[in-house]
Amino acid sequence: MLRVALALMALALVGCASQAQKEAQALQAAPWLGAAANADETYIVVTVRNPRVTDIHAASTSRDYDVAPVYGPSPRARGDANKLASRYALRQVNAWPIEVLELHCVVYAMPSAANKDEVIARLRADRLVESVQPLNSFATLATQGKAQAEKQSAKQYSDPYFDLQSNLQVLQVPQAQRLSRGAGVRVAIIDTGIDVKHPDLAGRVAVQRNFVGGPNPNSVAPEKHGTAVAGVIAALANNKLGIVGIAPAAQLLALRACWQATNDPRSVCNTFTLAQALSAAIDLRADVVNLSLGGPADPLLNRLVIAGMQRGIVYVGAMNPSSVGAQGSFPTDIAGVIGVNNIEEGRIQRGKTLSLYAPGTDILTLTPSGGYDFMSGSSLAAASVTGGVALLLSRRRSTQRNELYGALSKSVSAESVDLCMAITALDPRTSCDHE
Repeated sequence: MLRVALALMALALVGCASQAQKEAQALQAAPWLGAAANADETYIVVTVRNPRVTDIHAASTSRDYDVAPVYGPSPRARGDANKLASRYALRQVNAWPIEVLELHCVVYAMPSAANKDEVIARLRADRLVESVQPLNSFATLATQGKAQAEKQSAKQYSDPYFDLQSNLQVLQVPQAQRLSRGAGVRVAIIDTGIDVKHPDLAGRVAVQRNFVGGPNPNSVAPEKHGTAVAGVIAALANNKLGIVGIAPAAQLLALRACWQATNDPRSVCNTFTLAQALSAAIDLRADVVNLSLGGPADPLLNRLVIAGMQRGIVYVGAMNPSSVGAQGSFPTDIAGVIGVNNIEEGRIQRGKTLSLYAPGTDILTLTPSGGYDFMSGSSLAAASVTGGVALLLSRRRSTQRNELYGALSKSVSAESVDLCMAITALDPRTSCDHE
């Protein structure tokens, strides 16, 4: 009888796992909150409590039944979400369990004529609600650049466009790559889709995920901004093609949370897509997360970044000059995030966050379909520092976030960081050959 009972319980657990997998598939097939969002509706984000269940019964674990635990929305969390929808006349658009915070996150739609602030205030007072906020929008921080005629001479690389990468000379990348190339470091790029088939990214992308959805959520179309950021960080070196990335041996985790906006040169993201990508970066054990985007302060996203930092992840964000002086901005106003601006923008007074500067104007990088082009903006400056962090972590894996920032800030020469000097600041046994 005991064996029969255990077998039945194992089958029940398999059923739970299957249900969680079905819910994950349903999430992918759910209405997209990107360009297809209904302009006649207003969206809000609500979280309800969804504690992780670790014990099946007393003195046992799921390992007893050889079934991997799957985190999903509990019946109570689903019930609470349904009650809130009914109680406040809301329509559930999408939902997703956030394991790292033990919450169930629900996006609700309300008619645009509704009093959003009043509804949020009422939800905030509801005992079923763990948190509530608007669905915020974010945008990438890069624009089209222009070609430069000035060239540098270097025999270290076979890449034909290296001479046009003047930013690498400013950052002292050739010297730094004699000491480190980013091997063994996992860099999560939360951005638009990346052209993983680009010849200069061959073998660099270890994981590709799509949190935007669309007609085929399992397929990620290559997009300009994410591909450009990936190229700055990790384009292959000495492959007789194109350009040189700052950390060409790093592994990339391509997490698509943004998409190309209609009639807008920028790419955009929202709270829901970014939250999923930030959580995935934690689950995938990223060492560094690049956020070349900006927007308003966002409580849910802030919590996820802090949870990641508590696990040792380093976050690098692009500074948005237009948000300086505003009431907070994501991600660079989160204490501990390394904010980066391009040196051409000049210095910006900031509060509690860590700030660095790197070249961000007319940066030659990758474009979809195997192309190359110049782009400008703090998005590219942030990607440069992210690549630099990968070089430092590869050289010394035990380096803490404050040590990284200290080494990078001490290396500043003519406003920009010097990546070779940053490595020597961490490891005094090394030296830079500034040719």
